[in-house]
Amino acid sequence: MSENQKQPPIYVSYVTFKNTLRGLAAHGAVPRRIDKTLLTNLSGAAQALFLAALNRLRLIEDDGTPTERLKEMAQADDDQWSELLAALLKKHLGTELVILKEGTPGELEAGLGDGFSASVRSKAVRFLVQAAEDAKLPVAGQHKKKTGSSAPRTGKSKRARRNQTASAGESTNHADNTEQMHFPIYIPGKSSGRLSLPHDIEPEDLPLIQAAIDSAKLFAERQAKLKGGTTNAPS
Repeated sequence: MSENQKQPPIYVSYVTFKNTLRGLAAHGAVPRRIDKTLLTNLSGAAQALFLAALNRLRLIEDDGTPTERLKEMAQADDDQWSELLAALLKKHLGTELVILKEGTPGELEAGLGDGFSASVRSKAVRFLVQAAEDAKLPVAGQHKKKTGSSAPRTGKSKRARRNQTASAGESTNHADNTEQMHFPIYIPGKSSGRLSLPHDIEPEDLPLIQAAIDSAKLFAERQAKLKGGTTNAPS
């Protein structure tokens, strides 16, 4: 068994991994230490899984110091992200990538090692498939079918991320090829809207939705101030 296979698998949601890593540079420079105090928008379990993924991919040192590769990825635009991610996966998950290209789902799960539950194995395989697709690396159809996966386009350009940080509620370009579920929102006296979520959303992603709702609240309050009125936006 290779060294890659002996190490614990990465089973954080890929959407959480990508959005959180790229968000580390939302306010400019990446902090000099990556720890849970930067991840308050995630649940405790998601924080631990995200940090474990950074450790597994050697993106942080043992004391939490970010590597140069992490800084590059956090500040990358979409095309740069794919290139950097591909190099990262090839370096640390090379064995798994070979199986993703030409092996079977059974081989991939077996390669994760013993002692993990079916749920952990399933999440780890989903991470591998989505990460490889986002890195534009070959993934055999049997693995996509097994996970029902299509790599989510979760990242934004550096300019879009800066704009989002500078002005809550302003629209930014956001490509997303993931199959979505839509929940209608009816507001008396106003145009109806809808909440769109990826079909593979997990409980650990819910804090990110709350963050979007908080941004909408700030936007509504700002619009009310511009009109010289008040708002009854829910807390």
